[in-house]
Amino acid sequence: MTSTSRLRKLVATLCLIGGLAAFGSGFAQDASPITITNAVYQQVDDELVPAKNVVPGGEVIYRISYSNNGQQEATDVAIDNPLPGALVYVGAEDEPTEVSVDGGETFGKLEDLAVVDADGSVRPARISDITNLRWVISSLPPGASGDVTYRARVK
Repeated sequence: MTSTSRLRKLVATLCLIGGLAAFGSGFAQDASPITITNAVYQQVDDELVPAKNVVPGGEVIYRISYSNNGQQEATDVAIDNPLPGALVYVGAEDEPTEVSVDGGETFGKLEDLAVVDADGSVRPARISDITNLRWVISSLPPGASGDVTYRARVK
């Protein structure tokens, strides 16, 4: 890969990261009492700083924050997060409830999912196949909030 194509890939990755962070801030519908926001960081020494200069092979940390601003308990709150194509899922402190390997069409446990390769053969899904992450919060009382965090590597 030439330095020009690496630079283009890096710019596209940063645009995807910034776009997803902006997208996440408007993720919940206006009528919903649930608020969901995204922030994207990178680790510099022992400090998390907003992701700006991430190069291929570098890691980013997504923090998805959620809160119930309503007057009633919210149940089965699904936090669905697409993984930008320029990133590979590395892991999470609180593993997702389910993942998708087909762009969010179907969700399940990674060990229960399969992928059809280009030659038509079917194989068990791998962590590198993940395209979407989903956390389900079974109960979120009024005024409650929290966050989930995951790491991804730039391809």
